[in-house]
Amino acid sequence: MVKIALLHKQTPTLISGNYLLRLAKRLFGSKMRNGKKDVEEIIGQLSKSISQNSPDILIGPEYLFCNPNRLYTPKEKTELIRCLEEITENSSTLLVPGTIVWRNGSIYANTAPVIYHGKTIREIEKLSARGIDVGFCGNGVQCIDHSELKSRYAAGHIFQEYIKNHMVTVDGKNYLIEICDDHSYIAENQSLSIPKTVDYQIIVSCEHYDHFETDPGRLFLREGGLLIECNGEKPTSFVAALKKKELQPLHTSESPAAEGIEYISK
Repeated sequence: MVKIALLHKQTPTLISGNYLLRLAKRLFGSKMRNGKKDVEEIIGQLSKSISQNSPDILIGPEYLFCNPNRLYTPKEKTELIRCLEEITENSSTLLVPGTIVWRNGSIYANTAPVIYHGKTIREIEKLSARGIDVGFCGNGVQCIDHSELKSRYAAGHIFQEYIKNHMVTVDGKNYLIEICDDHSYIAENQSLSIPKTVDYQIIVSCEHYDHFETDPGRLFLREGGLLIECNGEKPTSFVAALKKKELQPLHTSESPAAEGIEYISK
């Protein structure tokens, strides 16, 4: 039995271009993560969940830590991750708190830290840039060209590197963490042979894709493994188990869930 906690927060809807990013600020207003107070509120929710409910896995959506007015600096991103590390120091919760949007020099970055026992064991970098990612670029900030990335995946020569950079092993269990469209590039590439070695495949996203749920052949899951999606666009969530090469839904929230933390034991 595993206890999964999913943080439901409305995060910016998928948009493209700086004009649409400014438009989203007006449309979403306070729903967009913005400023110290919002960050403190989110960390407080995560900390309370860990200390009072002790989930095995706690997951947040893409863009959870996103300041729409400016990108976080490397120092701010480091300080934020340290705060997240502190709340896990005396727990056995694996924390995947969605993503942090920041600027690494002139390069746009969308990063999902993976934290356990007060330490960051991996930082997952989003490799594809589209939608709201593109909206943050410009004015001296560069995005990765996702069309080039797709062709590199098709060639297959960075596939093993992808697995290495997205998988962590904790207490004998393998976790593969993907950020939104990075998963689709793998799922759509039929030439790649997907190893089935993962116990938990976690997708943090801001857009809901049907093929996350319906194409088990393109997942990394072993028999009995769990697919977990935490989506901030509506927000929604999805949990399924791989049984006899088919995904069996265990939990789904297709309509917008109430903001807060939802607990699922499977």
